[in-house]
Amino acid sequence: MSLFYGLHACGATVAYRVNYDGKIIATVKSKQQFSEAMDIVKKRVNSVDNENVEQVISTPVYSTALVLNDVIDSDAVLADAIIENTENIVYASSLIINGEIVACVEETALTECINKRLNQFNIPDTECKTEFIDNISFDNGYFLSDKLDSVNYVSGLISSLDVRTIVTNTSDIETDYKTVTETTDEESVDYLEVETKGQKGIRRITENVVLINGVETERQQISDEVVKEPIDEVIIKGTAKNKVSVEEKSIAKNSGFVFPLPKGVWEVSAYYGDGRGHKGIDLRSPKGTSIYAVAGGKVTFASYYKGYGNCVKIDHGNGLITVYAHASKLCVSVGDTVSAGDLIALVGCTGDSSGNHLHFEVISGNKNINPAPFIGIN
Repeated sequence: MSLFYGLHACGATVAYRVNYDGKIIATVKSKQQFSEAMDIVKKRVNSVDNENVEQVISTPVYSTALVLNDVIDSDAVLADAIIENTENIVYASSLIINGEIVACVEETALTECINKRLNQFNIPDTECKTEFIDNISFDNGYFLSDKLDSVNYVSGLISSLDVRTIVTNTSDIETDYKTVTETTDEESVDYLEVETKGQKGIRRITENVVLINGVETERQQISDEVVKEPIDEVIIKGTAKNKVSVEEKSIAKNSGFVFPLPKGVWEVSAYYGDGRGHKGIDLRSPKGTSIYAVAGGKVTFASYYKGYGNCVKIDHGNGLITVYAHASKLCVSVGDTVSAGDLIALVGCTGDSSGNHLHFEVISGNKNINPAPFIGIN
């Protein structure tokens, strides 16, 4: 007896160890604590019938023990231990749709089903925000395992829910450049040169695209940003009918050339230079029109020559030579001496020619020069 009082004075007391399905789960002051803990368990386990909860809880076995007062467990701690060690009580989630509980399943399985459905319509490499159209909520807690729905049932239920996906889409769109034509009297007509090559611009458009179950239902523009301004293409066009140098004018003035075709049967179809390195001037005229020597001289060539077709060359002395090309017929021979106005050939379309015309060249000092001023064409 003195030993009991001595232990009691030290804070020790006689208690009961609770053996639950072969495992010590708590130490209680009295056996009545198990009943009180049972009431707590019934409140914490979601069940319409408390008797169902009682049926899954095992009957404990007690053993006495002398313990210190501070190791005795409370009713709440015992209730936690009962829940943790009862196989048929599980932590799970209720699925609530628009305020109505429609299913109950283990929390991990429900989370996987939810994420699978929400991510089903995401577009790779884009910013996506997904949500259910219905009001979805969850209630986590303890449930009897035999009251849970199957994962397949819950998966099918969630797969039937409509999902709204908002995709933030950013795309770069090319914008066309303008073509600007500038003129210059420094170059002859038909002269074209790209001074500045055009470059397309870039617009960056950001949109929110709304999808319902993967089908687009709405598109809203968020921003429209110019990333790169287009660069206009600048083309230089010549306006001068004849680009004649002072030297060429001086030579022409002293040449005394006559016109190589009869009056009123010709028109200029291409000028000297004209942006393609044209070595002469083209005078459109009907086939068979007479071609005259522009000045006196000696015929040095009268034959067919590559792209020139039937061609005549006349040497007028002092390094001055004239050329008459694309003739349909030649009327002189090499070595002939001609005077200004003599018939030397007939207009044609031989060689590289797209129509009947006279291609007329003037060569001074072995260099082609503009023939226009020699025959009075401005």
